[in-house]
Amino acid sequence: MATLIPPPRRKKAKTSHEDSSNTENSIEAPSVVVQFTSADDGSNLGPAVNLPADTPREALEVLVNQLKGSSDDPVPFSFHLDLGDVNQNVNPEEQKLQASRLPISNNILTDALSQKNITTFGLSTEDTFKIICEPQAVFRVRPATRCSSTLSGHSSPILCASFSPTGRMLATGGGDCTARLWDLDTELPKHTLVGHPSFVLCVEWEPRERMLASGSKDGSLRLWDPKTGSAIGGALKGHTKWITSIAWEPTHLNAKNPRFATSSKDATVKVWSSDTRRLEYTLGGHTGSVNIVKWSGENVLYTASQDRSIKVWSSDGKLIRSLNEHAHWVNTLALSTDFVLRTGPFDWRGSKPNSDEEAMAMAKERYDSLVKRAPELVISGSDDHTLYLWSPLAQKKSIARLTGHQKQVNHVVFSPDSRYIASASFDNGIKLWDGRTGKFIASLRGHVAPVYRIAWSADSRMLISASKDSTLKIWDLKTNKIRVDLPGHTDEVYCVDFVADKVVSGGRDCTVKILIERQAIAICNKPLTRSLATQHKQLPPRSDKDTESVANRVRRKLNDGLGLDDFLKGPEHLTEAIESVKNEKEERVQLGKTGEPRLPEWLRSSPGEAVPTSNSYKKIKKDLRGLGLHTVCEEARCPNIGDCWGGSTSDDPNERAHATATIMLMGDTCTRACRFCSVKTSRAPPPLDPHEPENTAEAISRWGIGYVVLTSVDRDDLVDGGSHHFASTIRKIKQKSPNMLVEALTGDFHGNMDSARTLAMSGLDVYAHNVETVPECTPFVRDRRASFEQSIKVLETAKEVRGGLQNPKVKGMQGLVTKTSIMLGVGETEEMIVNALKRLRRADVDVVTFGQYMRPTKRHMKVDRYVHPDEFEKWKNVAEEMGFLYVASGPLVRSSYKRSSQQNDKGELVDLYVPRKCHATGRLITPKDHTSVQLSVAQVDANGKMTDGREFIALSGDVRAMGEADDSINRLATERGLLRNVFTYAK
Repeated sequence: MATLIPPPRRKKAKTSHEDSSNTENSIEAPSVVVQFTSADDGSNLGPAVNLPADTPREALEVLVNQLKGSSDDPVPFSFHLDLGDVNQNVNPEEQKLQASRLPISNNILTDALSQKNITTFGLSTEDTFKIICEPQAVFRVRPATRCSSTLSGHSSPILCASFSPTGRMLATGGGDCTARLWDLDTELPKHTLVGHPSFVLCVEWEPRERMLASGSKDGSLRLWDPKTGSAIGGALKGHTKWITSIAWEPTHLNAKNPRFATSSKDATVKVWSSDTRRLEYTLGGHTGSVNIVKWSGENVLYTASQDRSIKVWSSDGKLIRSLNEHAHWVNTLALSTDFVLRTGPFDWRGSKPNSDEEAMAMAKERYDSLVKRAPELVISGSDDHTLYLWSPLAQKKSIARLTGHQKQVNHVVFSPDSRYIASASFDNGIKLWDGRTGKFIASLRGHVAPVYRIAWSADSRMLISASKDSTLKIWDLKTNKIRVDLPGHTDEVYCVDFVADKVVSGGRDCTVKILIERQAIAICNKPLTRSLATQHKQLPPRSDKDTESVANRVRRKLNDGLGLDDFLKGPEHLTEAIESVKNEKEERVQLGKTGEPRLPEWLRSSPGEAVPTSNSYKKIKKDLRGLGLHTVCEEARCPNIGDCWGGSTSDDPNERAHATATIMLMGDTCTRACRFCSVKTSRAPPPLDPHEPENTAEAISRWGIGYVVLTSVDRDDLVDGGSHHFASTIRKIKQKSPNMLVEALTGDFHGNMDSARTLAMSGLDVYAHNVETVPECTPFVRDRRASFEQSIKVLETAKEVRGGLQNPKVKGMQGLVTKTSIMLGVGETEEMIVNALKRLRRADVDVVTFGQYMRPTKRHMKVDRYVHPDEFEKWKNVAEEMGFLYVASGPLVRSSYKRSSQQNDKGELVDLYVPRKCHATGRLITPKDHTSVQLSVAQVDANGKMTDGREFIALSGDVRAMGEADDSINRLATERGLLRNVFTYAK
């Protein structure tokens, strides 16, 4: 009889499975044959070697340095697997769409021998892997991670921006007809260059930083002295249409008095002398607008035009050849030597020339060291969606035709080491190409709108892009993925430049932003000499081997607790170490990988918390379902829904009159995607319900409530943003319930103030629009189409149309109350909150509420911190002292929470008339009586005291202020910067 062995117990089976998986993981990686090849000339670096496939990239770097005989002075390398032999077996059309090589960022096993690559390229461990080795810069540029300065000054969009060759200054030009110089050591404005009568379209530095040239839309040019900010002579006139680009003669060709060339919409190129400021000659061979001109290091000029041609000119103005392969306008042109020509004699070491001869020699050395690896090449991009790689001085035919973009190519640049080409297109993408052969390397996808400009870091390891989607993105060339996403601009970004460890950007929002690595702000506290290729000397270059972040090291140390050294250093040190580790562990966040603080006690609901059961609550809910209406109370799962809808559990009519509800109009789908909001989003939400205004008014009239809040999703797909639909709903409510108080919580209508005026004149009582957070946090919290100042403008417009409570501007309508709300716990500081409140007061906002940000789902923005109720009380007092008429502040306070507390039994907004603090005495007053109060007063002194010793107390009501008491009190209120015409006094 056979013996049946029972299956293992569950615990034992789990252990067996873990043992088997550990055995699988312990299997040695396969060996592969690797042939290292030089990227410069394609020669083999020694014989093929047999290596484990999981050999890390750092070990490959050591091996290549040994093969090259430079182990004593190692050079960093980047590695790519050449797929040329593999792609030979692929259809030629498909081959163009495939990458010509794969980056090796970790090891061959994970980067090349993944299942996807094995399937796509047919890779096998039996193949000989040809690894291309590219030497990289011995210095390393740090990636910018945050905005260090937002520079305002231009009153119109920023159209161009350029760092000086040493990286110490920045030049910008804008639509306000001025150019500006900025000091990058202090990140402050240096000079405003006034003189152009029209838009400044381009600025270009002389390679030795002695002059700046600027071109305008009216066709004029100007030279400026960057030290003094003064113009060098008058305007240079010759072009009949606007200037499209400027190019200086390279330093190694003319260091003393370099010439410069300008291209224009008038189909000509002109060469000027910077010394005599006279026109030397005009190049007139093009029949269409000349979009760009480049002055080559080989002393020739390249021009690209809308006549579909690229022309090569000698430095004395003779045409050498014309390149005619593009089928549409040629928009952009780049040289493989652009970087060394732009920076002239300045390199990453920070050395400076002392004479013209020395400058010429230093620039010549830098240029020769680059072109000895490969001759100077030219890349062109066109509206025909293609690029062409040329060697114009060697042959008329192009080296390669680069295809892959789906729309016009807007900008193209070579990397500083000339090994890569990056192209930006209106198809929202960026593509990388081999700088020698033009072979496709990778597509960089991440932008959601056309990419306008791109720029390389000086070490050729990173690329930054600026887009119409209002963001900047830094791309890592090791992985071909986004390294840092940089929001911050509130509109399209037109220009970007990269110098050392700083990035500058400018755009349609009229601001210049300087971005820098977060760590550099704390450490680099004094100006240092640097160039476009330098980094701060106080910070050593970050090693590739140091992959563990500071946060991970700290976390690991805390997990490890005490070590042997702590016990060997004596009892006193041991006691201190124990207390230190204990305190650190108590303060640690215990939520695993989320890094989010735990929910505090004051926000946790009690187990026995009552569920709202009042008849008012049930009736409102039933009517909402029957009429198909939406409320923010339910959509956002508001914790105050029972209090607002039902006034606890009471069914008393007087209690129900104080109930409130917040109705969400125009559907439940928003066209924006704020990082804190859980409402559904779509670019094309359903059309508006034409019966919604009538249904909403009917439902509200049934409920018997005294105060209603109407809000809506943002509808940027509608011309008026839905303002007429909103206003129609308010008018219907007022017709059916004349005594109903209506608050409208609106969007910003994408800056359309006519829509805000339409809503303000609809008969509502309170106009609310939430700024949501402080200005500094707005780009990281709200949708990119929103801005703090745009929200302020909406509130100001509403108050301008209707006036305030004491100064109504429309006959037959009372003044308007304006209100906003601020979330706390999203990364704001005390100074930011105070500045935001001051800005709201300048906009004459009456009501402000503070609430705790609560993360709706894991897909939304994390909570930075949970604010204690005491801090909410503090901000309530601060806002009241600033003069806000009503302040609600608490962890669970929302913008429409308990709005009925602003009205009395007669339905009047009396709470808004009552001060939280007496202007005369400074004493807090809690009003309980809103009737007229007659006080017999005598003289009131400067301290707000009456001569008979009594305090002068002012309450709201129909009271008249007369005599010296009124003058003295109003004078005190004015001196303290508080609201006037809010309090009334009697004699």
